[in-house]
Amino acid sequence: MTLTGPGDYPPPHHMLRDLRIEFEHADESRVWMPAQRHLADARGHVRLGALATMVDVIGGGLAALAAAPGWIATADLSVHALNPVIADDRTTLVANARVLRAGRTTVVIECSIESEPAGGAVALATMTFSVLERRASNPVLTTPQIGGRSERQTMASNGSTLRRPLLDALGVQRPGPGVGELHLTPYVVNSLGSVQGGALATLAEYAAETLDEAGASATVDLQLAYLALAKGGPIRATASFAGAGDVVRVEIIDAGHALRTTTVALARLGRR
Repeated sequence: MTLTGPGDYPPPHHMLRDLRIEFEHADESRVWMPAQRHLADARGHVRLGALATMVDVIGGGLAALAAAPGWIATADLSVHALNPVIADDRTTLVANARVLRAGRTTVVIECSIESEPAGGAVALATMTFSVLERRASNPVLTTPQIGGRSERQTMASNGSTLRRPLLDALGVQRPGPGVGELHLTPYVVNSLGSVQGGALATLAEYAAETLDEAGASATVDLQLAYLALAKGGPIRATASFAGAGDVVRVEIIDAGHALRTTTVALARLGRR
């Protein structure tokens, strides 16, 4: 799948290029992403926000094909960690996605993530996408075919890679425990001109984890409801414990649009 049209997506310097994502589409779609060391969380494992970005990409592509000629936007995303993967540049994460339902107003996708070469389940995810009326500014999807499958393609360009931790690459600012901020830059936008869903997931993950001031917690479950596009900024995530356990509620607002709530997330923390 290639996105072309007014303002080709993603732009030359973009998070999806630096994640070195590759993908192909058929009845089921597949995406590959190397477990770069800069994706590490506090435990040294690949961040759940990075996994959320990965499945949002493949789910979004598959949903856009299912919704054609319309367009789509992520409505909700849930990703559940099963087994951790060390962020060490030697492992590749592979996600397989399939359409569970393609209706007039929504498309539902299921995605499983495994690791190569060791194998084994890494995470499970589900996503719901809202079907939108196509606008002239939306990209056009093309799927070059080889023997009934699309050609495996890469989002990386020459030299694309993470050269610093993912949070730093995204530009996440850290005002204090339970709070994270992100500015709208070309590096983090999606094809609708708002903050990419995976970047919002990573911001929510970060805000939740900073509630543990010892820095020993990592997010193992993450559920996000995307309520409005984050097109202003700064985008601010505020986290608080939802009771006495390890479940955290995160609210993300767009301070540039009258403090509009763009995303609500629930995260569950795992500790060492």
